[in-house]
Amino acid sequence: MNPKKFIFFINPVARDGKLGRQWQKVEHHFVDELPETEFLMPTSAAQCREKVADAAREDNVCLVAVGGEGTMNAVANGILDVRREGHVCMGLVPFGNVNDYAMNIGMHRNWQHALAALKACHIAQVGVTELVTLKGSFYSLNLADVGFGAATAKQHSVDRQLSWLKGQFKYNMLALKMLLKWHNIPCRIDIDGEIVTGELSILLAGFSPTLGAFKLVPHGTPYLKEMAITVGINLKKLEMVNLMQQSKHRGIKEDEHIFYRSGKHVLIETESPLVCEVDGEIVDTAAYKVELIAHPGRIRFLVPEEKEN
Repeated sequence: MNPKKFIFFINPVARDGKLGRQWQKVEHHFVDELPETEFLMPTSAAQCREKVADAAREDNVCLVAVGGEGTMNAVANGILDVRREGHVCMGLVPFGNVNDYAMNIGMHRNWQHALAALKACHIAQVGVTELVTLKGSFYSLNLADVGFGAATAKQHSVDRQLSWLKGQFKYNMLALKMLLKWHNIPCRIDIDGEIVTGELSILLAGFSPTLGAFKLVPHGTPYLKEMAITVGINLKKLEMVNLMQQSKHRGIKEDEHIFYRSGKHVLIETESPLVCEVDGEIVDTAAYKVELIAHPGRIRFLVPEEKEN
């Protein structure tokens, strides 16, 4: 059944603070083309999540994230907070700097293509990854990340480093900055009963191939029955520089230190604290035990019809 109402959750500071002004110029197109619309502009991710949870109590409604991965994450978590994923659907208008998930569901980086997808109401069941630490459970539509990538993201969203830089260039500089002080973390990893030990460099899991435009999990798609997982163990700094270059252009290759898996459950236990992120949002900065749990087909998502597998 097609949604009878579309509620938009707009992040005015997305796209380096430009979205608030840009959205005013295009909002009327959504009002004209969709049956019933409502527009909300929460002032924080936490408030967005709360407002989504309230809106998700309605039936036959589509909850639309307008922004980047962080906005999308807040909307997805708000739906899952009240366990209404079977009664509502989710949409996306990509206005972030990178827009990984939009690309992975076949959506162009413009509002016109997003509006066409909302009008077509083609619903696909997409997977969600649950990341669990002592701080709670957090869900990711794109990728959950621990290790080097999450530590790099922390510099951006928590420590506010290099705040004068913008977009993808800023993330690249932060990654190089983190690399200078990075130390691998001794760990034990259990992937559906397969045990891996060593010094953790990277670990990503989820239903998407890219994070920050880096193709780190090339076997991932939103429609898998299990999480796609990439693990890097005992990587030297020069190898990590090469990995960054590979993942930017063609995706990383398996070798003695990098391997791919698919799985339903991952348990990571470490001797030093891990930073954890979901869809670019830092959810824990000192986790010694992390669980990753696959929830395939958990969210009903409006996607461009030609992309669904």
